[in-house]
Amino acid sequence: MHRELFEAHFVRGEDLEDVVVIDRHARNSDVDLIALHAALEKDSATNFVTETELIGRKYGVQGTPAWLLHQRLIAGLRPTPEFERLAEDTLQVPH
Repeated sequence: MHRELFEAHFVRGEDLEDVVVIDRHARNSDVDLIALHAALEKDSATNFVTETELIGRKYGVQGTPAWLLHQRLIAGLRPTPEFERLAEDTLQVPH
């Protein structure tokens, strides 16, 4: 799904804030559109994103993508083999 959305925005220039575009991608991913619209209307989705951003800032995240693995921050888009190596190295360090 993330690759599809990346290409939609950065390759095809789709507006990912447009409800029609959101619905199309959500439907293609078997998302419950009624639940999605309810979450968007109640601002629970926005509140979740805000809460998540605050947690990220607490750990030094300044951009995305970023992963926190065993208290180690891995930031930036990495090729899959490099990310897997970093993740495995992080998981092997005693905590």
